[in-house]
Amino acid sequence: MDRYGIEDLIRELGGYGRYQILMTTIIHTYQAVQVFSMYAMTFAGAIPLWHCSDNVNSSVNVFNDNENETVRVKACFLNGTACSTYQFDHKVNTIVSEWKLVCDMKWAPATATTLQMTGVFIGNLAAGQIADFIGRKPTFYLGIAWNGASNLLAFFSVSWEMFAAARFLIGFAIGLIITVKYNLVCEFMLSKWRSTVLAIPSGPLFTGVYAGIAYCVRDWRHLHLITAILAFIFLPTWK
Repeated sequence: MDRYGIEDLIRELGGYGRYQILMTTIIHTYQAVQVFSMYAMTFAGAIPLWHCSDNVNSSVNVFNDNENETVRVKACFLNGTACSTYQFDHKVNTIVSEWKLVCDMKWAPATATTLQMTGVFIGNLAAGQIADFIGRKPTFYLGIAWNGASNLLAFFSVSWEMFAAARFLIGFAIGLIITVKYNLVCEFMLSKWRSTVLAIPSGPLFTGVYAGIAYCVRDWRHLHLITAILAFIFLPTWK
């Protein structure tokens, strides 16, 4: 008697049909949210042009944007005294400019990024167990909802510590989704199509899109809000 397996069942149900196409579209379109979430710190943690506004008469690390403008000093110490006030380029808003994360606080953006990647690691470890318990599809959509809520929390952050905690939660959501998304789509697909589906370059494509959006928006809060809205838009695709 010939063995009857999952491949035969999928083939009888239509092979690569409308359901598989829909799942592939959802998975790869959602890459936009994942990419925006993963690479947010590239912009949010960037260091804009800044200067110490305590004293402009020092000759330490001086730079001019225009010869007619006042000399600005980029230094943490002036004449042996720690700078107490900073001014940042107003054309861009990052967590560095918002919470003055330079000099003795310059380690804070890197800490937020580390917490995010720690969240990704823990999310990866937890995803398998969660998926075995509630299923891959619920885990995938749990990650979507978690991602949207965490980006919204980051948007409303009132301190860099709160923002860093939100980045950890965002990382956890990313970890959940990374672990189950391709398994979810490939399990309902003929093996000959799996490599093709996985090879679709949605990640690099949306990385370029995010770079363009960040260049135009230039505000870390707005970027997190955009990501949260995109995540919530995907929730109705559950059915």
